[in-house]
Amino acid sequence: MRHNGSILKALLVALGISSFTSLMAQNDTLRVTEGIVYEPIEEYPEFPGGETELNCFIERVVDKDLLSKLDTIGMAWAQFTIDTLGNVSGAVITKSLVEEVDQELLRIIGLMPQWKPGRLRGKLVATGYNLPLKVPYKNWCR
Repeated sequence: MRHNGSILKALLVALGISSFTSLMAQNDTLRVTEGIVYEPIEEYPEFPGGETELNCFIERVVDKDLLSKLDTIGMAWAQFTIDTLGNVSGAVITKSLVEEVDQELLRIIGLMPQWKPGRLRGKLVATGYNLPLKVPYKNWCR
């Protein structure tokens, strides 16, 4: 199935979905950067327990006091890699908000457990994943 990545990302943000992969296929060409597969992909990486559990994990570990004291509104974005073993690594801020939010987002990613890795053509592949942190923070755990 093909997706227009920018339209899908905007829709997910508008719906309040706090995370999604950066692996939306826009064409049939395989794009690989530094050994990380970005598109297309058959099975996306999955946080243990799925999207809902990812949101609940963030709810459990986020420093709500820190975020509530900030006088800023917006969203920071980070990208990280989920390797073929499901390890999370290489987190970088791709859209900065303020230093405190950026550092909190990186801290949250650093606490993540192993994920179920992505698959392409039946083989495990390292994949990139984008994760936002919105301020003011809202609980998306249901």
